[in-house]
Amino acid sequence: MAATMAKRAAESANRTLPAAERQLFESVYKKSVQEWMRWLPGWDNFPFESVNVNVVGWAARSKFQIQGSTGGIDVHTGFNDDQGYPTCNPGCSRELHPDGDFSGCPGGPERRFHQFLLLDPSWGEFNMGAASSAGVSISLYGWETIGSQGKDWPMLVHEFGHSISFPDFLDDFTRPKNRTICSILWIPENAPEKFVMCPGSGGFDMPPALTDMEGWMLRHWWSRFSRLRGWQSDNVTWPAPRNCPQIETRQLGSKGNNQQLRDLH
Repeated sequence: MAATMAKRAAESANRTLPAAERQLFESVYKKSVQEWMRWLPGWDNFPFESVNVNVVGWAARSKFQIQGSTGGIDVHTGFNDDQGYPTCNPGCSRELHPDGDFSGCPGGPERRFHQFLLLDPSWGEFNMGAASSAGVSISLYGWETIGSQGKDWPMLVHEFGHSISFPDFLDDFTRPKNRTICSILWIPENAPEKFVMCPGSGGFDMPPALTDMEGWMLRHWWSRFSRLRGWQSDNVTWPAPRNCPQIETRQLGSKGNNQQLRDLH
């Protein structure tokens, strides 16, 4: 399995990317981000009428791997991540340079990027991913079998939800009302049976699109975050956030072994 995945990783890093596939991927990515962003314009002084998603560059081992016109985009070469995959110039990363110093970025701040997205072969034949504020790693297999086939790809919507701070909502299908928000198995009261940020069995149980509950979660996020950051101010007050432990455990199994519950999605 490891050897097969290593071969697949090498092949994916060295293959060419046709212009049509590149355009299709950009379209799917933009659609996934808009699943979230469409909830904000017109809500509680959100300052934009729309949120545009611009793909400003691609990373490759060689610029000749990116086929078709590359006008208006940057092709980053000579940079690798910790796994050895091509990555974009870290000097252009907004995540790594919150002070606005883009002196290490050819073209300066106009060529910065806010987030990366890696089609990662190391997930093997699983439609899975991981994300942070810096960017998203998502299964190349998921792209080849779902995203590129014209099907809904809620896993990408899910991973972008992580990049704007929403956690996995893990469900053991009991949903007792006495669980606090600090519990790793807490589910919002009256939550739908299935929603995108509740990954289920490797994403198989996700609905095809974001639910209304998740859209309102994002609106609440904006209302609170914008005041916390001082982007708007009024007499609206919020309760203090819970002081929850970073790592939680639960009792699993008949022997009561204390195990850390981990999400696989």
